Amino acid sequence: MIKASAKKNILAHYDLGNDFYRTFLDTNMLYSAGIYDAPNTTLEQAQINKMDRLCRQLKLQPSDHLLEIGTGWGAMAIHAAKHYGCRVTTTTISNAQHAWAKARIEEEGLTDKITLLLEDYRDLTGQYDKIVSIEMIEAVGKEYLTTYIKQCQSLLKPDGLFAIQAITIADQRYESYSNG
Repeated sequence: MIKASAKKNILAHYDLGNDFYRTFLDTNMLYSAGIYDAPNTTLEQAQINKMDRLCRQLKLQPSDHLLEIGTGWGAMAIHAAKHYGCRVTTTTISNAQHAWAKARIEEEGLTDKITLLLEDYRDLTGQYDKIVSIEMIEAVGKEYLTTYIKQCQSLLKPDGLFAIQAITIADQRYESYSNG
């Protein structure tokens, strides 16, 4: 997907207004699947469970510099910095999400730990100890998956870890779905 199209798609979807998303998301504004580990798990706890699992899978520690591709409203970056002590660079191309995340990072007093970018992942440079991307790959488009993975590889330090959470679909439905 060319960058202009990606930006247009993101604006059409995520810049509908934060108030719209607040009507059905948890208080941290996570727009991705959580982990329900008990029958009475709340939406909020399921989202915390998800973030904790990803942080544990990445073996996050205070010396790490984590790159998050797809900021959303900033919950994962805040969680990683606050509970695991690492530095986080997080990027989005949504103006509304960027503004919300910026305010949340400031409210949490984490501006020294979190760098928030309004930038396409394809324009990122540098090297990171760990990378996380939560349900952002679906916006990449199947024809650009190789580009996405190669960019992530170029941003990851040798022996670094990359955690990705993706929406899945049954194999027998994939072809029909992906062709519109």
